[in-house]
Amino acid sequence: MGRGWYDRRNTKTSTEDLLCIRLADLQKLKCLTPGRSGGLQWIREGEKIASIRFTVADSFIRFRYVVGDKGDNQITVDETIPFTLTPCNYGGHRRWFCCNCGRKVATMFIHRQTIACRHCFNAVYPSQREDKILRYWRKINKLEDKLKDNHYRPKGMHIKTFEWINDEWVRLNVEREELFGLEYDRRFTGKDKWL
Repeated sequence: MGRGWYDRRNTKTSTEDLLCIRLADLQKLKCLTPGRSGGLQWIREGEKIASIRFTVADSFIRFRYVVGDKGDNQITVDETIPFTLTPCNYGGHRRWFCCNCGRKVATMFIHRQTIACRHCFNAVYPSQREDKILRYWRKINKLEDKLKDNHYRPKGMHIKTFEWINDEWVRLNVEREELFGLEYDRRFTGKDKWL
C-alpha cells in the first residue's frame, strides 16, 4: 500500500477541454424553431477553433461537422440528438437534450466524432479540479465581486447581507492563510502538522 500525497486533480477531462452546446444559448439565439438551420463556432484567443452546422426539427436537432482523424483524413460527422420535454410547474414545458446514455441534459459536449453529455465523457467541471487553496481563492473573489468598491456597501444591498459578506470574506481569508501555512510547512520544512 502506497503512502504520501498523490496529486490526482488532473486525471479526468475537464468540461473546459471540450466544445459545448447549451440549449439556453440556442434558445437565446431563437434557433430552436422547427425547420431552422444555422451554425455555431468556437473562438479561443481570437482564433476560430471549430464550427458546426445544425438543423432543428420538432423532436430532434441534427448536427453536422467535419473532424480530422489521426491520419489527417477528413471525416464528416452527422449526429442526431433527440429532444425530450418536461412540464413546468406553472404551465408550458422545458426542452432537454436526450443523450444516448438516457440522461436529460441541457448541455452536450463535442469531442472528435462524439456528441454526448459530460457523464459519458467522464468529464468534471474546472472547480472540481481545484485544490483547497484555489477553492478558497475562487470563493473570496466571488465575494469581492459582490462588493466591488473596496468593501463599501453597494447601493441597494441590505445591511445584513453586507455584514454577512464581510464576515464570510474574513473567515475565508483566515482559513485560506491557515491552510496555506500548513501546506507550506508540509512541503518545504518537512513538518507534517496535519496529524
